[in-house]
Amino acid sequence: MWLRISALWSGSTGNCIYIESDSTSLLLDAWLSGKKIQENLQKIGKNIDWIHTLFISHEHIDHIRSAGVLNRKFNTKVCGNQATLNSDYFLITTKRENENDIYYLEPNQTDYFWDIEVTAFKTSHDTANSQFYVFKHQNKRIACLSDTGCVTDEMKEYLRDCEIYFFEANHDVEMLKRWTRPESNKKRILSDVWHLSNECSAEALKQIITRKTHTIVLTHISHDHNRPELAKSVMIEHLKSYNPDCLSYLNLLSADAYEPTPLLEA
Repeated sequence: MWLRISALWSGSTGNCIYIESDSTSLLLDAWLSGKKIQENLQKIGKNIDWIHTLFISHEHIDHIRSAGVLNRKFNTKVCGNQATLNSDYFLITTKRENENDIYYLEPNQTDYFWDIEVTAFKTSHDTANSQFYVFKHQNKRIACLSDTGCVTDEMKEYLRDCEIYFFEANHDVEMLKRWTRPESNKKRILSDVWHLSNECSAEALKQIITRKTHTIVLTHISHDHNRPELAKSVMIEHLKSYNPDCLSYLNLLSADAYEPTPLLEA
């Protein structure tokens, strides 16, 4: 009896995560084309026809681009909260037609999708009602979090004590400040309703991991104002202050913007 996860694609251009148990397969967000999702699933030995439900975190294009295609072509059911799935941007982008394939899961609610227990929790992002998820099977838990400008105490309660974390480390603050973006755009990224910096991500993880945590995967890393090796170095520095020996049992990875991560088991 297993619970496994792989980031098929993760970066500032788009995001798509695969989760499975021994009896069901799920996706979290779908930026890639249907063809590319199929290709990256095949790289980890999986088939797009096996996907039962697509979970939506929020309505930004880098998370929903292929939701409509998956729903219509592959009969994948779509789950998210009502504000997100009924937002104008989501409806226009996905060209949603089949109301019977829509499931609502609101923040602070839990439901079963076959043998995977899924809990939604609210995040802080500039959208209709953004949320992310904790996936549980038997006594194993995997938490996914990105696209939030802060990690609140309420979020930490949902996130605490998981085996695996897929956790946003979007930007390095100094790189962002030096970047040739409009100041208004920089302020938006640095606000409490946009994305987590390397330092904020590391500080939050330091407060929620426990001895049962064995893997952290850094996700949604910006192409412009971050680098995977920089994000990992900041994380290592903070984790050592949590426990100098934690790196002896913690596997620290960064998700790739083009290739899937290994299929990791909780």
